[in-house]
Amino acid sequence: MRIKSKLFMLIFFLLLLIPNVSVIAHECVPACTGCQTCEAGVCVDDDDKCGSSVCCDGTCCSAGQTCCNGTCCEACCDGITPYNPATETCCGDGYGTVCSGSSPCCLDVPGGISFCTAYCYDSVCCSSAQWCCDNVECCDYPCCGTECCGATEYCCGDPSWNELCCNNDEVCCWYIDGSGNFVFYCNPPCTEEVINTTTCSEDNEENYACIGCTSPLPPNCTAQQYQDYSGLEIKECHDGCWWQTPDELCYEQRYCLADIKENHYCMECQGKWLCIPCLDTGSSCICEEPSIAGCIINVSCFIASTCFKCITGGELIDTFKMETCNCIY
Repeated sequence: MRIKSKLFMLIFFLLLLIPNVSVIAHECVPACTGCQTCEAGVCVDDDDKCGSSVCCDGTCCSAGQTCCNGTCCEACCDGITPYNPATETCCGDGYGTVCSGSSPCCLDVPGGISFCTAYCYDSVCCSSAQWCCDNVECCDYPCCGTECCGATEYCCGDPSWNELCCNNDEVCCWYIDGSGNFVFYCNPPCTEEVINTTTCSEDNEENYACIGCTSPLPPNCTAQQYQDYSGLEIKECHDGCWWQTPDELCYEQRYCLADIKENHYCMECQGKWLCIPCLDTGSSCICEEPSIAGCIINVSCFIASTCFKCITGGELIDTFKMETCNCIY
């Protein structure tokens, strides 16, 4: 009888210990926080603690949000990727692929992962680095209207509607037709060709030089005129799109000036009137013009003192221009 009593008391003591053992086995360490509760030693989200919202990784989401892979969001794609339905699309391929509105989902292998690019033609999707042109061709370069320009070409005009591919070494030109429409065309670059180097050449100044001298009174140099040439080369333009045809200075017409030369003698030598420098040798002077042979004369130093020579640099009378051409584009 005593043995049975002891056995009964042992069983009763063990039964008293069972609740305590259970509590210790299921306690969460560290303790759960936020909207999580401890279940079997693990902290889990408890929506009941968030009222009308949901608990997401221990945080109550805002009203109307859902929990997506531990993140509060507006919508969840395949339970994997958060996304904004207003600007993005869930491809629904089971892999959580999300595409922006400008790059729609494309899947031409059922069961595969979608990628964000343009569906093109015959169940063909262009690669992510390509463009689908007019739903008929995958293009390695941006579409030019319905055309697909090559590696050595570019789109001439507005790519959204124009259909003209120009070579890289051409220029894109345009004009407005009678209906007010833009017409684009390709052309070689503008070039300038010199067609006249003589009309405005400075070599012409020799034919319009200021001549004459007198001594001792100055000559009427303002009665003479000369032409000062700019050296302008006349050009014409070829190809390109546009060019200018301005009138540029060819030469200026001016009056001559009287320039005073001390110790010079005014004399005629080989048909030219020159102010020749004089070397004082006493009562007479030897006048010599080195550039013209035979121009040597002895004169009285009292009269060979001043020479007035007509030179350039006088008042402007008029300007003369010539039409030339300059490339713009």
